[in-house]
Amino acid sequence: MQTAHVEVSVVIPVYMGATWLETCLNSLNKQTLDHARFEAILIFNGPDDGSAALAEAFGQRHPSLNIQQLMSSTASASHARNLGTGAAAGKYLTWLDCDDWISAEYLELMLLSSRRGIVPLAQIVNVSEDGSHDELSLINRSILGHDGHLISPADFHRGLSFMTCKLIPTWMARKVPFNESLRSGEDVALYGEMFARYSFQFSLLPALAGAKYFRLMRDSSVSRQEPSFDFLVTQRVDVISSLNQTLNECRAEALPLVKGFINSQASFIKRYYHAHPEDQSVIADILAQAGFRYFPWTNWFDVVSRLVIAYNFVPYSDTGAMVMAKRIREEGQAVDVITHNMDNVRSKDATHNAIARPYVQYVGSVPGPANFAHSGSIADFCKRGSHIVESWTRSKNRHYTEVYSRAMWPASHFLAALYKARHPHVRWVAEFSDPVQLNTDGEFRSSPITMDTVFEEILQAVPDEQRAVLLDNMNVFFWTEHIAYLLADEVVFTNTNQRDVMLAYADVRALDKLGQESAVALAGQPTLAPSFYRIKDVELALSPAYVNIGYFGEFYATRGLDEVVAALSGLPAADRERVRLHVFTSNADAAQSRLLAEESELARNVAFRAALPYFEFLNALRKFDCLLVNDAVTGATHSVNPYLPSKLSDYRGSGTRIWALVEGGSVLSQLEHDYVSSVGDAEGAAAILLRLVQGLE
Repeated sequence: MQTAHVEVSVVIPVYMGATWLETCLNSLNKQTLDHARFEAILIFNGPDDGSAALAEAFGQRHPSLNIQQLMSSTASASHARNLGTGAAAGKYLTWLDCDDWISAEYLELMLLSSRRGIVPLAQIVNVSEDGSHDELSLINRSILGHDGHLISPADFHRGLSFMTCKLIPTWMARKVPFNESLRSGEDVALYGEMFARYSFQFSLLPALAGAKYFRLMRDSSVSRQEPSFDFLVTQRVDVISSLNQTLNECRAEALPLVKGFINSQASFIKRYYHAHPEDQSVIADILAQAGFRYFPWTNWFDVVSRLVIAYNFVPYSDTGAMVMAKRIREEGQAVDVITHNMDNVRSKDATHNAIARPYVQYVGSVPGPANFAHSGSIADFCKRGSHIVESWTRSKNRHYTEVYSRAMWPASHFLAALYKARHPHVRWVAEFSDPVQLNTDGEFRSSPITMDTVFEEILQAVPDEQRAVLLDNMNVFFWTEHIAYLLADEVVFTNTNQRDVMLAYADVRALDKLGQESAVALAGQPTLAPSFYRIKDVELALSPAYVNIGYFGEFYATRGLDEVVAALSGLPAADRERVRLHVFTSNADAAQSRLLAEESELARNVAFRAALPYFEFLNALRKFDCLLVNDAVTGATHSVNPYLPSKLSDYRGSGTRIWALVEGGSVLSQLEHDYVSSVGDAEGAAAILLRLVQGLE
């Protein structure tokens, strides 16, 4: 049929539509708009149920109707609509589902209101399968109750939250096609992107004049699916991902609308999350790993009763920051976090937020340069951090029942102690990652405390009989440990050796208080779920012809790989040639100079690389045949080795075999590993290398 005068294209996807298609086509035949001015494009995208033959017969009975038929082997409404858009001859385009229909004056009224920058809007009438009509839907009430005839989508988000009832410029529909990967919510993604890119207003005149779209509310429709994990979580995440892409190139006027759409999609996930505790950790990990630019995290939990104080926290690239984030994820409880700006001492990596993000609601960062143990800086952190918490109490209605703090950085425990002093009923849990007073060389640290109102307030919270413990030792590191012993409700150590070493040198007067009123607990460092190891793929090009051994870490006077290098050097040439040791460290040149200074012939066998970003590190762990972890040597400086390498928890989640170089009596030596040899034992290391080589055969 001649299409020279076509002004409107009506695009109708047809999937198994034989039951309803004639009603839909009849509504087109009854249009008051001259039939020559519009076309119907039917896209058949499902099994042959007679729909195409029905449409063909209808067209023959009503030759004035311009009906085009397209066929698609892809059972996707979005794909069908994109095909229809590509074939459209009209200047304007509207969507019509094959089980719906429109009022007789629909197209004429819509076309009358069409002009540049205007998208006409019609009423939507919900029709139940028993034939009853709901003409006072929330959408209609919003439209009919408006006191003007033009309104921006920015002020009427609901107008873009459903597919139909609009007349769109065809050029715009072609510029912004449907996302065919979405199985639902494609209308929200489409219109969110349209308004993000192009400015337009709704005209309510067609709706006010009686243009109506009749929507059949079928139980089997996509919008009425069962509340499954797939529909309410997986598919909503896909839509939110699409909307986040839209945010990357979004006009300022449209930002609230697109974020509003994201909030709406997130609300479905939130309801499912809280109704299904058995799926919460899986959902949290999916959301965290999606890496959304925007997501309404601060509304995720209705009640937040836990305050975390971590001076060093993600997104900073630091082992302690990462462990605290993993601890929060492991606990799976909503938290607010007080931290400190670390820009002067640590780099940032925003991807680290994925570890704990679903559980972290508000984050308060104290500004200024970070300082490890200066009492003035600690007091400043306490004052500023307290101010942030107090503001949350007033403005966010926060009332905490527990405060959790973690040190190496001493200021964390000081702020927690101050909060405990002001709120004695709040439970304080204080965690120590390593000894604070004692350094790795077995020497006691010292940094003087200059008395301040913060320290005075903490001191007053300590019972009179123990107050002298602190007054006799005005040392930041001493206080860091002992205020926890004196005031915390629970003190957490990461391993038994660490606990025993720290309590052995502690002031006995504080230990009396600890033993009487505080619990002592152990909490090994958490391991992330396997999905975190696949967030970022890293290409290492490891040949299966070799045994590829990975080592990730720094080199110190007390920790190295000298015994492994010596063992490798002593292997028979044929066996040595089959080994490749890959060392990832922050100073690869220094590590190479240290390890291969006298073993230059091993240059083929040992490769030195820069340390990897955290998620690349996790992914890399999965690619090796074996991973090396080693104890620090403490025999000459400590009664017992109190350190457990934090990377062991990451190694364990990789599924790769682990080779531990252990010091006698260490925590590492008491755990099970695939291979074990002693630090400094080159012969033992050589035996393991031979076992690994033999495993290739």
